[in-house]
Amino acid sequence: MVSEPVEEDPPAQAEPEQPIITSEPASMGSSSAAVKPRPKLKPAVQTVKLFNQVVIPTLKINTSIVEKNYSELSWDLSTLGQDVAQLGNIPNQTSNNNIVLAGHVTVFDGSNGPFRYLWKLAPGDQILLEDSDFIYTYTVREQILVYPDETAVLEDSQTPQLTLITCTTWHEETLSYLRRRVIVADLESMELKQVLAD
Repeated sequence: MVSEPVEEDPPAQAEPEQPIITSEPASMGSSSAAVKPRPKLKPAVQTVKLFNQVVIPTLKINTSIVEKNYSELSWDLSTLGQDVAQLGNIPNQTSNNNIVLAGHVTVFDGSNGPFRYLWKLAPGDQILLEDSDFIYTYTVREQILVYPDETAVLEDSQTPQLTLITCTTWHEETLSYLRRRVIVADLESMELKQVLAD
């Protein structure tokens, strides 16, 4: 993991879409992000808990979540746009303790993606996930920068947590992002949604 301070992202530009995570080896001459393949992958656990909305009050984010399952080498996030992806069937995950969401920092037309200002999140900020019945409140624990081949952030956790991932550190020469910004948050509460009476 990168131990240097977390930096602010530069202004948004019209940049090519690229997968946030893939199992192909990274190449400085490629515009796609990559992680190295992992030997002897354990069977991925099927995503059981699916969420439909993410709310980050500090950043004024309230957007839809779509499920994206792992297929061959990666998760296809090319059509994600302003939605956020819940990464399913994560290799080496055998529980559902670590919920992983990915979102773009910028989208194809150059406008800000939903995770453009993720760098502003600080420990103690809240993130809410919703499904059809419950609201889950997570509290940010830390923010780190990792290289694309550092996949430990996707693995199981001992306690329920939420991991947000987006691209960062744009490199003009290779037209690619060199790192990933990762937010880790711990589950604090789960509340039943209020049902409005007719």
